[in-house]
Amino acid sequence: MSEEESDEPAYKEETHKSNEERKKEIQDPYFKEFYGDIKTDKRGTQTPHGYRETLLMLEEWMEENDIDSWQDLTRYHMTELKNYLEEDKGLYGSSADRHLDRLRLFFKSDEAIKEAGVYKEDCIDKINGFSNTNQQLYQKVTGEDVIFVTKDEYREMLEACNSTREELIIRTLWETGMRRSELAETTLQKVKIDEKKIEVDNKKNDKTRTIPFSPDLLPILREWMEYGGRDQYSKAEDSPYLIVTQHSEQVQPAYINKIVRRVADRADVSESYATDAMDRKLWKPTAHHFRNAYATYRVAESEGAGAMNLKKLAELMGHSNTEQTARYVGLLEDDLEEANEKYRPKMKDKARNLAREL
Repeated sequence: MSEEESDEPAYKEETHKSNEERKKEIQDPYFKEFYGDIKTDKRGTQTPHGYRETLLMLEEWMEENDIDSWQDLTRYHMTELKNYLEEDKGLYGSSADRHLDRLRLFFKSDEAIKEAGVYKEDCIDKINGFSNTNQQLYQKVTGEDVIFVTKDEYREMLEACNSTREELIIRTLWETGMRRSELAETTLQKVKIDEKKIEVDNKKNDKTRTIPFSPDLLPILREWMEYGGRDQYSKAEDSPYLIVTQHSEQVQPAYINKIVRRVADRADVSESYATDAMDRKLWKPTAHHFRNAYATYRVAESEGAGAMNLKKLAELMGHSNTEQTARYVGLLEDDLEEANEKYRPKMKDKARNLAREL
């Protein structure tokens, strides 16, 4: 495959934060006022440092996503923000919930409502919904809000890949269910080709999990690692990382998502699933939707071998509990039909006997 670099943006190598960056100030005036109230304890016993961290994180995320104001945020943004906390920040369970709880308090704050004339009820409801999902495994039953890449979409995207690197990224996401941040941080040493396994470091608990992959991933891995695909990039020689570019020894998680979106557009499988407050379309698939697909198809009973145990799936996905894993599981149409046939009440009656005779 040819390796095209002309449209690829340069990505700066990640460096340690400077003291100046650590002292970054909150910019939004409403955030500043809210944080000031927290510091002066007007809202009860709170931890100011935690709120400052949350508000700075939100400003950073909004800037990356070209969102001008918190007043433009919608319930769909809350879903994307939660994915960002998990995928890019490595925060799960209570760690992510603490950030969302602080935002919920901001959205409920009297000052924000009174001065901005905006009440973010949809955002509050969405945050509340995350908590309910954790407790009830709600999405495992309903599949609500779970968007995943289908097998047909995956095949179309493979056909649309224009380079070895694009195909490697698409196949690896499908085969391993890795987070985009984990793929960006995967080193050559962690890829065990002969064993058909990839070792993934979990930033949350400093543990390493091992993800097996099928023989389908082997050819592209060998082409990339052993037959010169990776060596075509100028930064490859000095980089320990699996994915490199002409401009960087290590790509950022956003780059992984950029490749997914680029290939999806080329394959004509992109679809808008919602709009934000400014009527801008939100598109799928993203790298996160590959992770949802990894969970969905392994739980689907229609695959023939029966559903994978959620506890085992949680280990493969790097989750600390099955409640977290259940939120990634969507429903396949075939599963609904099979489940209906399996669990519907079976009754012998005259109508059934008559149908048989006919």
